[in-house]
Amino acid sequence: MSVEEERYYEFSNALYDNDALTLIDVSLPDDESNSIFMHVTTPLMLSMIDRMLGGSGEQPDVSSSYVYTDIDLVLSENIAKYLVKIMKDGWSNFLEMGFKISRLETPHGVMQEIGMDEIVIIVVIEVELNNVAGKISICIPSTLLTSMFAIIESKKTPHGRLNSNEDKTSQDIFSFIKDSSLEITAKIGDATVLLKDIYDLKEGDVVKMNKPKNSDVDIFVENKPWFKGKLGVLNKNIAVKVSDVNIN
Repeated sequence: MSVEEERYYEFSNALYDNDALTLIDVSLPDDESNSIFMHVTTPLMLSMIDRMLGGSGEQPDVSSSYVYTDIDLVLSENIAKYLVKIMKDGWSNFLEMGFKISRLETPHGVMQEIGMDEIVIIVVIEVELNNVAGKISICIPSTLLTSMFAIIESKKTPHGRLNSNEDKTSQDIFSFIKDSSLEITAKIGDATVLLKDIYDLKEGDVVKMNKPKNSDVDIFVENKPWFKGKLGVLNKNIAVKVSDVNIN
């Protein structure tokens, strides 16, 4: 992925006249409305359309002069809706923003939406789908970014943290994963034994560990050392009493 600052005309001049731009209306919490533009290279979009229709999505044989059909445009808009949802999710931790597809348009058709000399930020995402390589370019006017960052800054506390959304996000993540099952292992020690000794091991033999009696055992959570503890017995089962927390 790359991010560049350009004038809009530089972004527009790099597109073909028959390319399709998706105009996306963005609404901010202060009710300000702006537009951003998304472009998917034609081979990549046609490959995704083919996959949507049950095809293999292999490299389409198209030239730079390919013109989208009416059916292509309808299906392209459906794909754009999925991409816009991902875009909204990406900003949801910082701002409650509304994203709505306005229409699909040619590069020259959006001239009334933005000045040709206006500064824009271009986010280019390299995509490879099967054997089809392409790009998704998102054009964001600098005025929109300025408004977004101003709102984010206004939500920060004097210590530079977001007020409540950040904490709420952490709580939501923990609520989602707290019922996950984790494997806990207690390690009593290590020993180095010759192969011939292992071969001769039999019932009743004793293997000496490298730890003294009554020393702490290491407690691993999913193969990572989290705690130290003491071995014991609880309800006739071997148990470990946590004696120290070892989380870095």
